[in-house]
Amino acid sequence: MPHFFPATGERQISAREVAQVAQRLGSANGYFYFGAAGAPDMIAKSTEALGAALKTRGKVFMAPVTPYYRGLPAGTNYRAFETNGLSGMATEWEAAIASGATWVQIVTWNDWAESTYVAPIEPVAPIGSTGRAHVYDDRFGDLLSHTAYLDASEYYIRWFKSDSKPAITRDRLFYFYRLNPLGRERRLGLGAHDASTPPRAQEPLSSQIHVSVFLTAPAMLVVTLAGSAMRFDVAAGVTHVSSNARAGTSRFVLQRHGETIIDKAGEQAITDDDFSGAYNYFSASADA
Repeated sequence: MPHFFPATGERQISAREVAQVAQRLGSANGYFYFGAAGAPDMIAKSTEALGAALKTRGKVFMAPVTPYYRGLPAGTNYRAFETNGLSGMATEWEAAIASGATWVQIVTWNDWAESTYVAPIEPVAPIGSTGRAHVYDDRFGDLLSHTAYLDASEYYIRWFKSDSKPAITRDRLFYFYRLNPLGRERRLGLGAHDASTPPRAQEPLSSQIHVSVFLTAPAMLVVTLAGSAMRFDVAAGVTHVSSNARAGTSRFVLQRHGETIIDKAGEQAITDDDFSGAYNYFSASADA
């Protein structure tokens, strides 16, 4: 089950590139598409093209799913691919399911260093846990919790294994945001980077709070930050919404028929000058 990129590299894989992949596979049992380094829509389209074509050739296919990838200051590998909280990962999950892939790998690219991790960053998550910890090399500082990516993936894992969209039996929400609202980075000299220098990105990095809501029935989500509130009427099922970020502590309230069923404050505040997360996402969740 090798991975290799076709001659077009990390660009979208279409029918022409699939034929090239199949030819290079020879007698190998199948193909693993690494993905990760690309926008979720591009990875999804490549996954669907590969899955269909490899199946007709009798080859096994392993599809990729990635929470968020960004290179840290290390030469030319300083880049990012925006996933808008969970919604990008959900797009890749749904493509993997639609492709008929035999396996799915949650791809981690150097894991801690490049933000693709889903493992908990703390051995035990005690009450009052901040969702950040120093777990790796000093130059990377504290890393931020990604456990919401893994917890939310439970839904898609069950869908993938059963080939049937699972029923949602409890109300849950998962939230994702950066620790600064972007736009106030400090530029260094050519070729130099620090935590406040944004990585290269084909699309602008998101400066929003992203919330993915898993509901048993319709409800209203209220996202409050710095005295401003945004309200969303959310249907039953899975919905991804976003709210503008600014300095302050976010609060997430889910209401149904006038009753509050979830009320949760973000564990990490957003500030104007906290670049300690190096443009990584902080994530957490709440349920009823």
